[in-house]
Amino acid sequence: MLEEWLLENILSQFRKFNAQTEKARNARPEFDAPKIKRKMEKLKDLYLNDLIDRVAYETDYTALRDELAGDNDIQPPQPVDLSAVRDALSEYKLFTREEQKEFWSRTVKKIIITNDETISVIPVSPYKH
Repeated sequence: MLEEWLLENILSQFRKFNAQTEKARNARPEFDAPKIKRKMEKLKDLYLNDLIDRVAYETDYTALRDELAGDNDIQPPQPVDLSAVRDALSEYKLFTREEQKEFWSRTVKKIIITNDETISVIPVSPYKH
């Protein structure tokens, strides 16, 4: 039953995922290293002028340093290649049972079914090179 549902709905689920991914990419603030460095300098000035205490300085400085070091690693999910999925689905009935199993394991990461019986499908992230 689940397999039939997936065959009928996987493309629409992945279209929704792609739309959400695009929305997240557009909403993501630009990484601005010079701006973060200016904030770190202003924070240092506040501390040196005794306008904030050492604990506040260290807490805020650490957060800014971590933001500066880690923001480049944060990447939004990649969109699903719908044409590749569509092509595979067109051949799906010709797959052996093992090939069908492999198709699903390479395509679907997670299936979420809520109490109100809403179903969401999370795709497998593309391989990073």
